[in-house]
Amino acid sequence: MTKGQHSNSDESSEQPKSRFDFYEKVRILSKDPSRAKIYGKVAAILSKSKGDGGWSYGIHGYESPGTWHCWECEPESTGEFDRRESFYAAASVRGIIDPRD
Repeated sequence: MTKGQHSNSDESSEQPKSRFDFYEKVRILSKDPSRAKIYGKVAAILSKSKGDGGWSYGIHGYESPGTWHCWECEPESTGEFDRRESFYAAASVRGIIDPRD
């Protein structure tokens, strides 16, 4: 495709890019009381999802172990990144999707 050409896909289906990338280190600045445990703490983006409410992320807290959920407006980038290897072993998992679902 050359400059100025458009694909056959519906342009309205294109989603805006998320603010954060995988393994990006962020500081959680949410005022939500359920996030009090991780407020001001550094975490890494492990997953991201785009829904009707906007982007949301699964984050790993370094000081507060576990995985947390947050909305795009809650984290602030530190400008640093971690590596995939810090969170996942070299092994892989395979699955089969049941076509009846």
